[in-house]
Amino acid sequence: MTRRIIACGGDGWPTDPGHPAIEERMLELLGTDTPRVLFLPTASGDSGNLISRFYEFFAPRGCRCDHLAIFRPHPRSVEQALADQDLVYVGGGSTANLLALWELHGVDRALRDAYARGVTMAGVSAGAICWFRHGLSNSLGHGFAPVEGLGLLPGAFCPHVNGDPHRVPALESAIAEGHFPEAFGVDDGAALVFTDEVLTEVISARERRGARRVTLRGGIPVWEPALPAD
Repeated sequence: MTRRIIACGGDGWPTDPGHPAIEERMLELLGTDTPRVLFLPTASGDSGNLISRFYEFFAPRGCRCDHLAIFRPHPRSVEQALADQDLVYVGGGSTANLLALWELHGVDRALRDAYARGVTMAGVSAGAICWFRHGLSNSLGHGFAPVEGLGLLPGAFCPHVNGDPHRVPALESAIAEGHFPEAFGVDDGAALVFTDEVLTEVISARERRGARRVTLRGGIPVWEPALPAD
């Protein structure tokens, strides 16, 4: 059974629905015309506006849409909500709050079980950081700080690399200080596709948007393409 995670650096349907290349590829990889898609808006505090936009974007594309809002009373268990889904999409917002609440409500355990069953996982910004062992986030106060994710993927993830000039030096400092051995820096409008925990594809929704891998060599952070050229 194939395990797949799609980690988006920023934009996408929540803020840039007019450039849907990432989502179109995401749905194509599911291999069905009527996929069951569950949205987890935890990182945004279960924003009603974001939930509405999720249905407006995915439902017209043949998706059977659902969402789980844990800030409000919900009649189903987390396990019931995740049962038989084809895709789980996690929205952006506060990474730290997202992970803390998931642990409290048992969402982290349920997601691990669903991933092991072959449910495709995806998300943007905080919803992408969460799948990795580590990430770089500004959700803990001023500036950027390392956070720990679910660890379904090795290494670390940093979103919005092209859109925030402070992220690159913060990521390089985190690697140089030994917080994590390597990281992916991903632009808004780009996404990484991992198949069975191996990076297999980089998707770009706009020109000159992509992803790079950052490692430490001789004490200096080195940026290279996320996927080597053929």
